[in-house]
Order: sequence, then C-alpha cells, then structure tokens
Amino acid sequence: MAHIEESLVRDNDEHHIVPVRSYLMVFGALVVLTAATIIAATVDLGGVFNEVVAVGIAVVKATLVLLFFMHVRYSTPMMRIVVSVGFVFFGIMVLFTMGDFASRDWKSTPPRDLGVLTEEFGAPEPTGGVMSPQPTGAAGDDELVPEGTVNPGR
Repeated sequence: MAHIEESLVRDNDEHHIVPVRSYLMVFGALVVLTAATIIAATVDLGGVFNEVVAVGIAVVKATLVLLFFMHVRYSTPMMRIVVSVGFVFFGIMVLFTMGDFASRDWKSTPPRDLGVLTEEFGAPEPTGGVMSPQPTGAAGDDELVPEGTVNPGR
C-alpha cells in the first residue's frame, strides 16, 4: 500500500496546476498584442519594418501560448529543448523565406491577369473563343467545345 501512495504523491508532484489568474493575465496580454498587430498593420513603418514588427508580435504571442496554455513552462527540460529546437528551425525557415522574398526583382514581374482595368495595360483580352454545343457519346449528351474545333470523340 505504501508503494501505491508513494507513486501517487510522485505523480502529483510532476503536474503543475496553473492559477486562473495566470490564464486571465495571458489572455489579456494576447488581446493587447492582437490590438498591437492591428495598429501596426495600419501604420506604414517603411521598408520591411512592417513585416518585422508583425513577425515579432506573432512570435511573442506564440511564445505565450506555448508557455502557458501548452504548459511548456512547467514541463521537463527535455520538452523545453524540443520546443526550442522547433523554434530555431522555424526561425531558419522564416529567414530563408524572407531572404528569398527580399532578393526578388519585383519591378520586372509582369502584372497578373486579374480582370481589372488599368490605364497602363488596358482591358484584359478574352481567353477563349465562342463555345457551342457539340454532340458526344452514344447517348448524344452535349459538351461545350470551342467553335471550329473537331470533336475528338468522333
């Protein structure tokens, strides 16, 4: 019986109960950081500073969620190492992506055909011809094919 009680005491020592007040404080911080994200999106900081501020706020919010809501703050050292390595590799991925983004020559990229009229490029050209029904199959179902093309099913 002593062995079972000792096991229960040891198990209870490993779990940390976080007070509700801590959750409310973290929630308040997340709300404030979300408002800061919205405000930072409306202000032009010039250059890449808008992206840097947005990513910085996102990292702080993710860290709060990881530490408190996912209980990494109270976990074992091995779990902290695993989470830290995940953050390091995520940071490497973001740096490579931002490096690729910053090194592109965006001025030479042709505009996409979004169907929007612009003064510089004019109206987009239609991409297809007139479509007319052509008989297909034994049942005589009609299929739309461009006018003037030979029906491939015959």
